Amino acid sequence: MISKSAVPIEIANIKPQGLRITWSDQHQALYPYAYLRESCRCASCIHEWSGEKLISPGSIPENIAPTQLEAVGHYAISIHWSDGHDTGIYAFDFLKEICPCNICTKERLNSAAK
Repeated sequence: MISKSAVPIEIANIKPQGLRITWSDQHQALYPYAYLRESCRCASCIHEWSGEKLISPGSIPENIAPTQLEAVGHYAISIHWSDGHDTGIYAFDFLKEICPCNICTKERLNSAAK
């Protein structure tokens, strides 16, 4: 599990799999591109009032990949995608919450079951 105070010390674009983030607590995870694209929380992807997803997993191209990564201050990254989408900002706290590694996924499932 990623420490709440952890910050990224490295974000590597591991083509064609995904972004590998190494956190300051030495936790490391590979975030698949399609998973990140589907997780976008911008107003084009999430209805601003209901919170409903406006993008379906089937609409994301299989070969989706970032075309550009940009730091957003010291708290997030902006990802420009090969499908033309470029308005998503991925806060580091959000990336910690959605970490797809087995340990974090198991902890989320256990927390949800309580």
